[in-house]
Amino acid sequence: MATIPRKNDVLFGKGTAINTHHGNQRFRSMVEVHKPKFCQSKKMEKRKIGMSIINEFYKLGGSFLMEDPNSRRETNKEGGGNAMNRGTGVNNTIQANPANVDDLVVDPLILKKVWVCVERDVAIKKVMHRLRENKVNVSQKHQLAEREKLVLHPPDTKSSEKNLVVPTKVDVADETRRVTQLEYAKAGSRIEKEETKVESSSQQNHTVKSLAEYPIPVSTQSALQPAVKHSISMMESLPSALAPTIHAPVPVSIQYWIRSAVGLSLSSDDYLKGAVNLSWLLTKHLMQLIAASEITLLDISIEKVIIFVDPPLTMQSPSSLPIKAVQFQPSVRSFLSMAQHAQSASSLHSPRAACAALGGILLEIFSKGRSSSPETSSGTNNTLDTTQYNQQAIMPPAQRRKLAVPMAGSISAMANSILLEVGMPISICRLVCDLLDAINEPCPGSALTSMEEVLWGLTQMKDDPEHFLFDCLCPQKALDDTCLFHGIDRDYLFGREKELAILMNAKKNISSHVQRVYAEDPLNIGERSNAPFGQEIRYLCEAAFLSGYAGSGKSSLLQPLICACNQEGWFVVSCKFDKQIEPIKSVSKGFDDFFGTWATDIIQGRSNLDPAMVESFHQVRQSISSTIAEEGLCQLCEIMPNLGRAFPGIATATNGHSQDQRTSSIDKVGSAVKRRTHLFHVLFKAICSVGRPVLITYDDIQWASSMESWLKEFIVNYTDLPCATQKEARHQGLLSVGTFRSNEVGENQGIIETIASVEQSKSARVTRLVIGELAQDDIGKLISRKLCLPMRYTRDLARLIFSKTRGNPFFVKQFLKSIIENRMLEFSVNSRRWTWTCDVIDKQMISDGVAQLMTTRFIQLPHHLMQTVTIVSCFGSQVDNSTIDLLNIGHQLLPFNMQDALELAIKEGILEKADTIYQFTHDLIKQTVYESILTADQQLLHKTIGTILLRSAADNPTTHLIAVDQINIYCKGAILSPEERSQYAEINATAAKFSIAGSTFEQARSYISIGMKMLGSNHWEDQYTLSLKLYEMSASISCIKGDIGAMASCLNETIANAKSFEDSLTSSSLLAKLLASSSKCGEAMGNCLLILSTLGEDFPQDVTLPMVLNELSVIQTTLANITVEQVKLIPRMTEKSKLYAMQFLSMLCSYSIIAKPMLVPILSCRMVRLTIENGVCDDSIVGLATAGYGLFSFTDDTQLGYRIAKVCDALIEESPNRHALRSRLCRELDCTLKGMVEPQHSLLYILPDRYNSAMLTGDVASAMICRLAFCTQSFYAGQNLISLSRTFLACIKESVKYQQINVLHIAILDLRACIHLTGRSEDGVGLKSYEELGKSTNNTILWRHFMSQLNNHAFYRNWKEVMELSEKYKPSKHNRRLVTVRVFYEGIASLNLARQTRELKWRRVGEEALEKMMKWEKVSTWNFENVAKLLQAELHYLNGDLTSADVAYKASIESAHAHKHLQYEAFAYELYGIFCVENRMIDKGHKQLQMALDKYKLWGAIKKANEIQLLMDMDRSTYHTCQESSK
Repeated sequence: MATIPRKNDVLFGKGTAINTHHGNQRFRSMVEVHKPKFCQSKKMEKRKIGMSIINEFYKLGGSFLMEDPNSRRETNKEGGGNAMNRGTGVNNTIQANPANVDDLVVDPLILKKVWVCVERDVAIKKVMHRLRENKVNVSQKHQLAEREKLVLHPPDTKSSEKNLVVPTKVDVADETRRVTQLEYAKAGSRIEKEETKVESSSQQNHTVKSLAEYPIPVSTQSALQPAVKHSISMMESLPSALAPTIHAPVPVSIQYWIRSAVGLSLSSDDYLKGAVNLSWLLTKHLMQLIAASEITLLDISIEKVIIFVDPPLTMQSPSSLPIKAVQFQPSVRSFLSMAQHAQSASSLHSPRAACAALGGILLEIFSKGRSSSPETSSGTNNTLDTTQYNQQAIMPPAQRRKLAVPMAGSISAMANSILLEVGMPISICRLVCDLLDAINEPCPGSALTSMEEVLWGLTQMKDDPEHFLFDCLCPQKALDDTCLFHGIDRDYLFGREKELAILMNAKKNISSHVQRVYAEDPLNIGERSNAPFGQEIRYLCEAAFLSGYAGSGKSSLLQPLICACNQEGWFVVSCKFDKQIEPIKSVSKGFDDFFGTWATDIIQGRSNLDPAMVESFHQVRQSISSTIAEEGLCQLCEIMPNLGRAFPGIATATNGHSQDQRTSSIDKVGSAVKRRTHLFHVLFKAICSVGRPVLITYDDIQWASSMESWLKEFIVNYTDLPCATQKEARHQGLLSVGTFRSNEVGENQGIIETIASVEQSKSARVTRLVIGELAQDDIGKLISRKLCLPMRYTRDLARLIFSKTRGNPFFVKQFLKSIIENRMLEFSVNSRRWTWTCDVIDKQMISDGVAQLMTTRFIQLPHHLMQTVTIVSCFGSQVDNSTIDLLNIGHQLLPFNMQDALELAIKEGILEKADTIYQFTHDLIKQTVYESILTADQQLLHKTIGTILLRSAADNPTTHLIAVDQINIYCKGAILSPEERSQYAEINATAAKFSIAGSTFEQARSYISIGMKMLGSNHWEDQYTLSLKLYEMSASISCIKGDIGAMASCLNETIANAKSFEDSLTSSSLLAKLLASSSKCGEAMGNCLLILSTLGEDFPQDVTLPMVLNELSVIQTTLANITVEQVKLIPRMTEKSKLYAMQFLSMLCSYSIIAKPMLVPILSCRMVRLTIENGVCDDSIVGLATAGYGLFSFTDDTQLGYRIAKVCDALIEESPNRHALRSRLCRELDCTLKGMVEPQHSLLYILPDRYNSAMLTGDVASAMICRLAFCTQSFYAGQNLISLSRTFLACIKESVKYQQINVLHIAILDLRACIHLTGRSEDGVGLKSYEELGKSTNNTILWRHFMSQLNNHAFYRNWKEVMELSEKYKPSKHNRRLVTVRVFYEGIASLNLARQTRELKWRRVGEEALEKMMKWEKVSTWNFENVAKLLQAELHYLNGDLTSADVAYKASIESAHAHKHLQYEAFAYELYGIFCVENRMIDKGHKQLQMALDKYKLWGAIKKANEIQLLMDMDRSTYHTCQESSK
């Protein structure tokens, strides 16, 4: 069987290739070692010796091979046609045994033959034949010791590979690489002999002769050239199937590499780049050897370097091939120990000596071999005596100092001459000469004495040759390369590696989390059923806060993070705050830029867009549109215009600011701010919920004084935002990064408290980074980068700049700009580098005057440029181009076109332009420019700008607001006339109106405050209309913001000074809301009743049930056949007094439903009557819905109530205030009227929409009621209790956040009901106990407390406790949805007690419960059929009708299963099983109980399931006991 020869195999045959084969050489060495013993042994022992050699050889992995004679005959016949097949066979064998590729033979002469293994007897004959050869020759005796070492200690064939800088990848064609290595080994043996002679003579004479006397490089070259050419020819002769797979490197010498490059006439740039790359690899490899102490100084020479290049597939020069690695080949140590080397040569512990030796090698490379060649292009002998130089390098420093003439200096000068002569750039000349100067005494300051600095310089040349390698002859280009005045700064963040690595690691964590597939079920029932309450694993949030002084580079750290996130497919939102811009506008601009960028890219159809990213953005749009209605989008488009580009079908409500600002009756205190906050949360959640990691940055948050709560909510409450889509099962990741100036934020300010609260919440991993000043070394690297010079040349300048700027990166750049502008730092064309004098800079630039330096620099700018940037600074950090155009009209402000000056400012690096926005490149520049204006001139300039813009504003809200901002700055320190005060108060009132329309409420409050201060002392008489407008708006804004104290003050003054009843109505409605929000519902009702009485709508003080029933009977008749069309035919209500009456009636209904339920039907009936008589309005829908609620609560007319609810639903959908009406009427319409008739599970789809509607209107109270209703309905609809427990916890957390105490306590009660069934521990949750909550004085809480305990007792069949509890809590006079649950529990408990006690009272209670349930069953089979059947089964069981009971139990189970009432299905199985067991149907009963157990587990009621298991075990034990006793 044919096989592939390997290096340890012994090949039978003759010829050089076989004789030099590694296995054959080792075989001969083994034979020579054993031959003396073989000659002295007896015949039997001789065979054992031969066998031992074979066994020893087999242990090394070798075999004995011979050429297949059949293949030889076939080759002769077919002309070598099997060579291709053999090549293919080799390839296949190698692929089948990839681990043994390194052992394969690559000699083509061997590969051309087919080899087969010989039998063991043949191998023994071969060994015995070799052992019986002639005795050992005398010339061979001295080789025995070395050969014995070769046998006992085989050379490490991989040692050379360890020294490679770039590890090579072994390919299938590695066999062909052996061709070159074999020839190189032959040449190397001859070279090694010559090296041994050189080193031996060095040992004897203790001096190193000139290398010119020993033509080692020439011999190396002459030896390698044939080898390389032979290897190339061999490779070309290989089969074409193998040729494309050749990737293994080929070794060549440096001399041959250089000469081949010169021979090919490569361009100077190509040669230079290749030489730099070679030098970089060489330096890196040398550093590794020095660090491992594996090389001595004598080994750092040109002839010891081997270059590994990619093997050529054609006849190419190695210099034209990519360099894969370099390697030093240390000399053979047999003649000189390492200790002797250490004594005779300078130790490599001296970095200067190593650098000098490296300089000699680099000189040879960059001079193209001319440094050692006796001929030069000029015909003069410029050959360097590098041997004498090396001799000087290894001398001790004291001996070098005794030399009369420093040899290194002359060599350095000659090297510079040679390098310039061959056309090398100045950077290379500096590098080589500075290396050669390393051993000069005294050592120059520019000398290179550190390998690390050499590698740093070569790395810069290699990575950025345009700036650090090639010469620059143009001063303007050199100035542009600094990026100090204009252009994109290419600076690496020197000194920020640690901080950047921390941020990148946080990014990596988020990316890894989001990329993981979330395979759990959407309700988190399965895998996480044993997780602690509230534990979420789908969300991951990391937050980092960077603090430092102004100019320390905090914002610069954000840029590489943002770039990396953009490249990796993140969604990025960047917000930058400004001292003169309201924080909400900064946040809006961040989101606006996000949507604008994506909308622009998609609209323009950029070809390089990632389709997955485009799909993700479309999912964001779908999520937003499914959550926010059109009016909500219009409101957002007012403050984020680019959002409209993402939703082209949405028409922005441009007339919103002209609408009446009267608050609606359904608005609540603080609702508008909460509405805006929720809209932002929806946007944010939509961006986060599509499976893309999200980065949001907050730059300069020290100016976001009013946004701390926003920042906290975006981080702490990230996992609690409402679900926007059903795709929430994806992993979500948020990285939030904020920066702030530590010197402008005190320990007690909001941002510090926000960061601390984020850390305490543990909802995000928080990292604090202090960005300090740069170290001197870092500034050295920065200046080296700016000036494109090695660090050794800029070290003194860096030290000086560090002392002047104290390491502030921004000040460093400004300092460099100043000394360039003052011509202290200039570019020299002759030297082709920047030049300076440190003494001049030190004397003229004061140490603590960087700020003054910046001021002086700006003053020296052209006058028109300085005027323009001064005007821009009056607007803050940025200004829109449209504003500049308005100021340019008629040259009212400046006599020239400012647009031209702005372009010049961009070139100077003062401003930068993004789209239509001009902004300062740094806040400190803006601050310096603005502070250069005198205070008096500042005020007049602001007034002039504001006046010009106000004249151009017309009805443009944006321009009007900018103008008012400028005028208000002027008003702060100016003395105003009465006319000016009145005028400015009026424009501030208008600005407040615009701000309210744009949802910038904090800004509106500021305008109102300034306007009120502008009013005169007798303003209620002289400026009544303006005063009334400002005070009502102030009360409205206070209501929007939830500022109860300010709201009360404004309302009291407005009501006291109102000149008519109509003028006080707005304030009176706000006062009622204020009282209600302060938990003073009684006072709020009294206020509303008083206003209604004045409006002609009187109501009785005491309301009785007959009065209520009488009113409802009238409404029943009136609304019996009501339809949507009938209501639409009613005209709109126009009379102002009636509109106010409907508004106060609507508010009174909301307050009475809690404080005085009996009054609600009376109020709703009055609203219906006013609608019929005077017209319809939005409050008419409230009256209709409340009337339907009253019919259900007091008359049991559920069908009419449901009919009215459907009419109200249709009217709400057509109302512009549909979101407010949905949330306001959720309790009456959804939870009560529709909840009684429609399937209970349908509410689980409706209530989340109602929650979103409430949040969109800012009605947090209604939103929390909807969320609580969702949780409660989920419990009674049989949803999984484990998942539901987490939902309750989220509701509890949100109710704490919004301070909704009633919702909090009810949610705790319902959660305790879940815990009672699941049996899970509540450790760490911190819930109030039943006893604490039972002490409440709130009727609603007491009712839910009763229902929670009733549920617990009923499911554990504590019938007696159920009835005792029911007797304590008497039913109210009006129905509620949960009354049906109470009736069911009481009916089941009373029928069981009747069967146990035979008391008639329990039978009556049970029969009454069944009667009510059957009535409700007619209303909704889905909701009540299963419980009605179960009550019937228990009644049949009580009556002794077991057959009917059996049928009823089964019917109840079927109905519960069909209508998806899992909990009642389990309950029916349980009661049916007990029924069977009690009637001696044990097996059947246990089967039903097992079904109950399974259903309870599916429901999540683990504790209840365990109780069933105990019951079954007890029944079995009792049954077996009875069986035994009967026997």
